[in-house]
Amino acid sequence: MRRARDLWQHEREVYYALIDIQREMEFVAATKELTEADLLGFFARIAAVLGSSSQKWARILAKKAAEQGAQPDAAEPGK
Repeated sequence: MRRARDLWQHEREVYYALIDIQREMEFVAATKELTEADLLGFFARIAAVLGSSSQKWARILAKKAAEQGAQPDAAEPGK
């Protein structure tokens, strides 16, 4: 059950980081015309959020696997 909570929290963090970038992009677009450099900057920030997201989720899964390896499985009473 903990992994579902971790996933939800992780998804919310990523979602809000992406919403912040979208909000900034809309603000910049409302104040001036976006240049290619602006768009590349936003693209790089989005890629960084998504890249770090997958790395963080991999660490969460590795930590969970290590915890399960150290504790007996409750579903298998003989172990």
